[in-house]
Amino acid sequence: MRFFLPRYSMVNETHFLRSFYEIATSIGGTLDLEIMCRAALNAFHRKLNCHSSALICALKNEHYLYIATGNKSEIYPEIIKKLKNHQLSGLGHLLFQELEGNLSHAVFELPNFGVLVLTHDKSSKDLDYLKYDQDLIILNHNLAAAAIACIKNQELRNAELAAQKALKVKSNFLANVSHELRTPMNAIMGFTSLLQRKNTESRQIEFCKRINESANLLMSLINDMLDFNNLENKGKKSGYNTFNLKEEVSKLLAPMQKFAEVKGINFILSFAPETDNQIATDIKRLSQVLTKIVDNAVKFCGDGDTVHVQCLAKPINSETNEYLLGFSITDTGPGIPKLFQDTIFEPFQKDHSLIQNKNQGAGLGLALCKKIISHMGGEIFLQPSAVGCHIEYTWPCIIETTKPINDLILDDKRKRILVVDDNDINRETLGGLLQVYDADICFATNGLEAINKCQQTDYDLIFMDCHMPVMSGLDAVKVIRNLSSRYQRIPIIAVTADMTSSIKEACHKAGMDKLLSKPLKEDHLVELANRFIQNSA
Repeated sequence: MRFFLPRYSMVNETHFLRSFYEIATSIGGTLDLEIMCRAALNAFHRKLNCHSSALICALKNEHYLYIATGNKSEIYPEIIKKLKNHQLSGLGHLLFQELEGNLSHAVFELPNFGVLVLTHDKSSKDLDYLKYDQDLIILNHNLAAAAIACIKNQELRNAELAAQKALKVKSNFLANVSHELRTPMNAIMGFTSLLQRKNTESRQIEFCKRINESANLLMSLINDMLDFNNLENKGKKSGYNTFNLKEEVSKLLAPMQKFAEVKGINFILSFAPETDNQIATDIKRLSQVLTKIVDNAVKFCGDGDTVHVQCLAKPINSETNEYLLGFSITDTGPGIPKLFQDTIFEPFQKDHSLIQNKNQGAGLGLALCKKIISHMGGEIFLQPSAVGCHIEYTWPCIIETTKPINDLILDDKRKRILVVDDNDINRETLGGLLQVYDADICFATNGLEAINKCQQTDYDLIFMDCHMPVMSGLDAVKVIRNLSSRYQRIPIIAVTADMTSSIKEACHKAGMDKLLSKPLKEDHLVELANRFIQNSA
């Protein structure tokens, strides 16, 4: 059976093929499906003198969607009905022809997409369509491929938007859960510290110790989850500090070394000469990773085992003072089973043969370490070891020649402390922990009240909650900083259960000097407060 396309002004075969070529060039150039389809249909309309044209896309072989140009015809729904009962070959041939009065509808297959419908006025001279069958097949394949590429691009875009939305929901959920958990945990840990301080009965002191251990374990999990999420979203920027690497690492690992000695573990800490330098990197992240890995080693080792921590440094760019730090943590403990070694840096992976260990965590620690190290531009490896475990990782840094800036120390005459928090339990907890200092401690319940108190009294240290009714701590600090030249330089410490990167940045912009996270740990509070006030007790 031969199909004819009427009313075609180009009787010259060369002109006909040139029209095919010009139509082909109009296909592509965009990943927007509607724009691409209309450009192609307009080309068919102009070059082949179509009365109208349409692209009909089959969706799951049940529903059809068409994009038309020119004079739309009521026959398109009839063609769609016929398509539902028509077996597509996937080759791109002319499928069938429908006649409607003076109009002829030629229906071509677009492989894996749908069909192309070209409508012509049949009152003119006929032209043999099958003569150009192979050229049309190529054209139809190209058109189908371009349309499918547009659809795939839109699907990817939709998936990306959905993933971004899901990540935002997850981040908000974790941030809210973290905030809500930190507030009651602040009371648990704070009052437990006060009970330990004032109680002399050994059994009750032991109970308080167990409560603190459990609370610390829970807070560690909360912090790890929030940190892991922030790094996964790549939303957390690193802050650089200048410090002496050898001194800082020695100070950081000193408590672990003492704990290891109590357990009968031989703890060895060694440094290469290059590590005794001022370096610039994110000290918080560096400490976080080293602490977690060394803590794991000490945790699973026992009497007679050895933990060896090595710190190395080598230059990678002498002109820019770039160095690559190397850390090696080796232990002679039970090691990691071979079955487990390939997934040890993946989240929530735990060795269930050690599940009876009461210190076994949620399996986020090493996964978080890998995230942080990658975030900083380094790498982490589990090295083969006949006995125990051997972990190595690298950490880029810069050698600094400038001297570090010392923390501000207040003289012993500055003894007025203002605690601002809308939660009475938080005020009582912080006030109780600060009683070890010979200071006048005052309280305010919101930012506006804090401003009024600062206008009446010269405080030497302010602890400010961020989220409060009436006026937030962030807004209050901006006002307090402008009250007088004195208030421009006194230390203001943010106290918050919201530890997202956005609140940290907001605290810095508002004029906060330091940030304390809830729940407050007594040792952290004392360490920070000692930087600003002298204990005259």
